[in-house]
Amino acid sequence: MKKIFIVFFMLLFVLSAFALEGTVISTTGKVEMQVKPDGEWIAVKAGDTVPEGAVISTAFKSSASIKLGESTVTVNQLTRVVLRELTDSSDKVTTNLYLDAGVLRANVKSMDNKANDFKIQSSVVTSSVRGTELQDSALGEHATLRGTVYSEASSYGWGMTTTEGETTELYDGVMKNTFTNGNNDVVINKKVQPPLEEESSPLQITTGDYGLGLIHLPAVGFFDTAGLSAYEKELYNTTVTVTIE
Repeated sequence: MKKIFIVFFMLLFVLSAFALEGTVISTTGKVEMQVKPDGEWIAVKAGDTVPEGAVISTAFKSSASIKLGESTVTVNQLTRVVLRELTDSSDKVTTNLYLDAGVLRANVKSMDNKANDFKIQSSVVTSSVRGTELQDSALGEHATLRGTVYSEASSYGWGMTTTEGETTELYDGVMKNTFTNGNNDVVINKKVQPPLEEESSPLQITTGDYGLGLIHLPAVGFFDTAGLSAYEKELYNTTVTVTIE
C-alpha cells in the first residue's frame, strides 16, 4: 500500500509540473477574476497569478496585460476571457483562451525554444498561431499584426490563413478577408459551408479600382476579366490567384 501511494504521489507530481500559471503584468480601471465557476469575483492587480480555468473580466475603460509563458495578452475593455489551458511539455507550450466577449490582443513568443500551440477560441472563430501577433474579437473579427495566423469558423471547421496586415471577419456565414496588394485594397468574401460537390463555388471580390463582382471560380484557380492574376490565396480547398495589374 505504501509503494502504491508513493507511485501515485510521484505520478501526480509529474503531471502537475506541466501546468503553468499566468501572471498579471499591469491593469487599468476595474479588472476582476473568477478563479472557480460560480466563485466570487476578486479585484486583479499587477503580480497576481492567473490559474487554469480562471475568468478575467474588464469594465468600461479598463484593461489588463497578462503574461502566459513568454507570450503576452492584452485584455481590452468590456472583455471576458477564460484561460482554459496553459501547459508546458517537453516539446511545446500549449495555450488555449476562450474569448466570451470583447477584444483580445496577443503577442505570441516561444519559451525555451519550444513550439507554440496558441489558440484563441470564441463561439464564432478559432485563431491558431505559432509565434505571431494578433487581435481577435468575440464577434469573429481578426487582425494579423505579425507572422501567420489560421482563422477557423468554429461551427464549420473551415478557415483561412492570414499574414501580416490581413484581416478576417465572419458574419452571417460569410468570411471576409481583407488585404493590400500594392496600392490597392482587396476584399474576398467566401461563404462558409460544407464542401461543394460542384466544380465551382461563389466568390465575391471587391477592389477600390475594379468595384464589386461575383465570380464562379474553378477549384484550381481563376483569372478575372478585370486583370487579376498571380497572387495566391488558399480558400476552402480552392487556390485563388489574385493580383491587380
